[in-house]
Amino acid sequence: MEGEEDEDEEEEEDEEDEEEEEGEEEEEEEYDDDVEEEKERDKQEQQQQQQQQQQQQQQYGRRRRRR
Repeated sequence: MEGEEDEDEEEEEDEEDEEEEEGEEEEEEEYDDDVEEEKERDKQEQQQQQQQQQQQQQQYGRRRRRR
């Protein structure tokens, strides 16, 4: 009987380990997604800043030509 109980315990532990691993994988995927989103946001912000700088330079150039 004890052998059967040990097997049951091992099976339960294996299942718990699998569930834990799956949970960790999901967390890693979520983290990766967050990192990707953050990179994308940074990229968009950088593009906006570049556009603003270009517009400011163009406006400054126009003002200088008028004088």
